[in-house]
Amino acid sequence: MIIKRYLFFIFASLLVFVLTGLGYSLYLIKDLSPKLSVLSKGSVDIENNLNVLEEGSFIRLKELKNYHLFSRSKENFYEWRLENKNFFGEELLKKGLVYIKKDISLEPLLKNTCPLPFCYQHKMLFGEVPSIFWKALIGIEDIRFLFHRGIDFKSIARAIWIDLKMGKLVQGGSTITQQLVKNLYFSNEKTLVRKIKELIIAIYIEKNFSKDKILETYFNEFVWGALQGTKVKGLLSASLFYFGKKPKFLSSYEAAILVALLKGPNYYHPIRRTSRLKKRTDFIFEKLKNENLYSRGRKSKKWSTKKWKSWVRELRKREKRRSFTSLEWSSSGNSSALFQDYEKFNFIKKAQDLRSKILKRFKEPKDISIKGVIGRPFEKGGEELFYYYSKRERSLKRSVESERHQVGSVLKPLIYRVFLESGRSLEEMVSLEKITLNLKSGPWTPREANKRLPKKVSLREAMVKSFNRPVVRIASEVGFDSIEKKLRSIVPRLKSPLKEYPSQLLGSIDLSLREIYEIYKKFIKEDCLLRENKSFPSVIEELSNPQLGTVRNVVGPFLKLMKYFGKTGTSNNGQDNWYVFFTGKELGVLWVGLEGKRKGKDLRLFGSTTSFGLFQGFYRERGRSFSELNCF
Repeated sequence: MIIKRYLFFIFASLLVFVLTGLGYSLYLIKDLSPKLSVLSKGSVDIENNLNVLEEGSFIRLKELKNYHLFSRSKENFYEWRLENKNFFGEELLKKGLVYIKKDISLEPLLKNTCPLPFCYQHKMLFGEVPSIFWKALIGIEDIRFLFHRGIDFKSIARAIWIDLKMGKLVQGGSTITQQLVKNLYFSNEKTLVRKIKELIIAIYIEKNFSKDKILETYFNEFVWGALQGTKVKGLLSASLFYFGKKPKFLSSYEAAILVALLKGPNYYHPIRRTSRLKKRTDFIFEKLKNENLYSRGRKSKKWSTKKWKSWVRELRKREKRRSFTSLEWSSSGNSSALFQDYEKFNFIKKAQDLRSKILKRFKEPKDISIKGVIGRPFEKGGEELFYYYSKRERSLKRSVESERHQVGSVLKPLIYRVFLESGRSLEEMVSLEKITLNLKSGPWTPREANKRLPKKVSLREAMVKSFNRPVVRIASEVGFDSIEKKLRSIVPRLKSPLKEYPSQLLGSIDLSLREIYEIYKKFIKEDCLLRENKSFPSVIEELSNPQLGTVRNVVGPFLKLMKYFGKTGTSNNGQDNWYVFFTGKELGVLWVGLEGKRKGKDLRLFGSTTSFGLFQGFYRERGRSFSELNCF
């Protein structure tokens, strides 16, 4: 009687397991077909647009090499460069800067098909997967893959026998199809219910999809671990991240390393478990060699100990930099049509380099972020905007349009135009002596960043060098009420009365990047009209010489002789740093600052050395000619 009850209990439990697995499997199958059928278009990007490096522009050779790696180009970079040697200037400037002699076309970036943040994936068609990979996978993992229908009963029987001997689940006897199902839906947990689900879906896949489609999906969906803070999903990503090459350029031994990692990227981690990975790679390499599975023409030399150490050292370097591949992820994920792919790539590279440079200055970790919005507001055919935010995990739109930061001196050009409209002249002299206003909150004395100042300067010099005291002095003479009336329609959230909050004239107002962009869009249009009418001097024109303004000590030779409007801003002890610019074609607002908890400590950061540095690096090396200031 007890035995019958025991057997009934076992039977009932198995039935529950089977029905549970069946029900859940049928639910997952609804979502399965799109995952596999979409791969017929996996590596084909719809866009055919080419990028053009323009004659007379500059690029950085190392950045071009990284871009080329993640582009749709089928060639090795050195072969491509040799074919196009006539397009590059012979003279290399310092740090690898190269002059472009003729217009040269670049392939666009590969499309990142991974929908997750911190993830890179580009799906390949089965025909694009080198045969050594699928031959090795079948030879190592599932020798009867071409003949079974999702389940290999011989492998299952062998696994059950080993599990019984060990007294626990140690082997699964999984086929490649079952492993694919596990990669798509399940964890590594060894349970009977999971196994039943896996078997049901595997049978369904084998019935509805071809063997090459299954292999194609396997190589596109397998996660080869994570490097440089980015999930490495798919064969193409693994090849790029681990070796800096596309799969077809890998040697047989490098291919064996990636096949070895299929068993478990963490268990065989190349940095933390190097000896373990080396041992498995050697085993796979010898097996492939003995079975003559190497592709014709592919290098088949085993790595030396020195080569292993060199590779691991390079991976460690990339882990510290965390910029080798993440910028390609960001570039290909930014859908703005304002810039070509190479320009996006270059902007993001410059932003990452700037952030890394700033972080090196601090002993304690700082939450430094970078934001930007750039557009062509006066171009016919509609306005397209480029947004950037260094925190990929947060909302790009909200960061640029809704999140506000103290603006510093960014709005001073608007205030000076109010002065001019009120009858003041740029030629008149104004005192730089201390000035104190008696407010309801108490006496307030504006400070200057520079301690060594002349007693008087012209209003023009005060504007160009962005002094504080002249702004407050002229405002008090013109009248705060009069200035407030003109600023209220221009500046959102202006506190009233202005005479009790005069620090707003020096930038103690919080605005978003998009709000500042819209303010300047209107301001530039009006200023250009005023210049045409010759009513009074154009503020934009007056601030278009970088050799005279706040960036005069940091502007390089490329931009020094160019004409463009630019205004820096620094506030909150260097925790908010700005640069607003107008090239005559493109209007942009850049912000570099501290997010998260602020302790009020001086960071000693300035708009001239942070945000302007990003502007200067991008416009110098984006491979496009510079459009100098010219009203539309």
